[in-house]
Amino acid sequence: MKQAAIELLEHFDATAELYQQYLKEDQKYSIAKGLKKHNEQIIDTLSAISTEFETAPQLWSKALVAHLQAWHDCWTKLDATKLFQNHEPFVFENDHRYPREQAQQLEKYLRKLAK
Repeated sequence: MKQAAIELLEHFDATAELYQQYLKEDQKYSIAKGLKKHNEQIIDTLSAISTEFETAPQLWSKALVAHLQAWHDCWTKLDATKLFQNHEPFVFENDHRYPREQAQQLEKYLRKLAK
């Protein structure tokens, strides 16, 4: 569980960094691909291990996975519309709001597990 928590935190950190880069660099497709890769790893890992969490962290995980899955679905739909070049903007609407509070609580929980 400790190793999975460490890996998840690495993906969380990478997505936070990439998202800031995405916003600063005209929302480029190349950066969006990096976000997708890390978000898929978060979905896969949380889906595999969250049943071993305490009740509250399980709920936080479900909220985050639901958001990331909705984001992934939007990403995939837009990507299918054309062949994007890495330098092109890649922007879509996602009505599913980011569960900020749950994600922050989950991150705190994972940091405890990672110690």
